[in-house]
Amino acid sequence: MFQENNKRYYPIYRLWNAHIASVELLCPEDIEVLLTNNENLEKSRIYEFLQVWLGTGLLTSKDTKWHYRRKLITPAFHFGILKNFSKTMIERSELLIQNLELECNKAKTLIEPIIGEFTLRTICETAMGTKLEENDARSKEYMTSIYNMGQVILERIKRPWLFVECFYYFTQLRKQENALIKILHKFTTDVIENRKVQFKNVDILSASIREKGDEPKRRLALLDLLLHFRNQGASIQDEGIREEVDTFTFEVIISNEFAID
Repeated sequence: MFQENNKRYYPIYRLWNAHIASVELLCPEDIEVLLTNNENLEKSRIYEFLQVWLGTGLLTSKDTKWHYRRKLITPAFHFGILKNFSKTMIERSELLIQNLELECNKAKTLIEPIIGEFTLRTICETAMGTKLEENDARSKEYMTSIYNMGQVILERIKRPWLFVECFYYFTQLRKQENALIKILHKFTTDVIENRKVQFKNVDILSASIREKGDEPKRRLALLDLLLHFRNQGASIQDEGIREEVDTFTFEVIISNEFAID
């Protein structure tokens, strides 16, 4: 159907899905205009389904909040800072290879859990400055909850009537979503609180430099940077920090899932 519509109505047409309308852009020049316009930041309706989990972080926010958060977060992705985490990423990659080698003699294996655990552990060490214990049950529960949350969102997308909040509120999907959100938020909240305890009464920038005594270069994780800015009076509180940590974790894990598929 989509291919037929694309040929028939090229380069632009409106498509109705029950009571919801969407505009389909097909011409690369039109798409470029849309994507390069920093004022047109509002995402499609489907992104609203993520807000119960991600809040209004960089992925789902708009207008002045998006510009402010982007300016706040950008220093965490400076090449110099990313380079300082190369050792961690190499170590994690080597462990990933070892885990994959253990699967070689099996007739078949599910690669998603292995890649998922590798991704989460790498994110925690680089973006959150937190090293998870081996065989940590929390990380497995968290990864499972991310997958299940994705399934909940997909099921809602397939049912346009559930786009209406008053209908969705009374469904079993909503109950499942609420249970998953508690797990997802608790994981990142615990990570943030533990990091705050580590830096209590200590300057975050100085502590980040000293944390690796054999490495004089600064290893400032995304979470550390956000905590530092908050302590310096930036307009971001614990909930906002959790939004950005959740958003970044979601984006990296989902990107890897798509790459595997």
